[in-house]
Amino acid sequence: MQHLWSILSKKSVIDSMTNNISIMDVIDEVKVDLTLPKNLGEIKNIGIPVEFEITSLWYRETPNDELPFYFRIEFYDPSGNILNVFESPIAFQKDKKRLRSQSKIQGLPINDSGVYKFIINFKEKDTENYQKVAELPIDVIVNKTAGEEVPIQPTATK
Repeated sequence: MQHLWSILSKKSVIDSMTNNISIMDVIDEVKVDLTLPKNLGEIKNIGIPVEFEITSLWYRETPNDELPFYFRIEFYDPSGNILNVFESPIAFQKDKKRLRSQSKIQGLPINDSGVYKFIINFKEKDTENYQKVAELPIDVIVNKTAGEEVPIQPTATK
């Protein structure tokens, strides 16, 4: 089994007549405007409301039986910290050489501006370790502005 390509986009559409895929609005950069309260200090893992799709094409030489495997996407911040993991079991159908996978992602945690990465991994059904097959970098530009201070409620202690 071989990973041929993966691409990050706003969406993809498969034509029901031809089974061809159209990939729309390829993404390599995201700009985010944030207004943060002055008195909160540094905020980590801010969820930004964006929708992405990672579309991948897989290939195998001998399309005999069904071939199940596991597909995993890891999302890393610029410092190399893992922020999120998306896992899914998928399978080649019997007698099929190619398989497209479409992973829809809603919302991403970000910390600051920088290059974030989606790492694409897979493992076959009866194996233990994932193999890295692709790395999709995305530039995130965060424009922060200071907003109103918010009241901070003291926590009750017993």
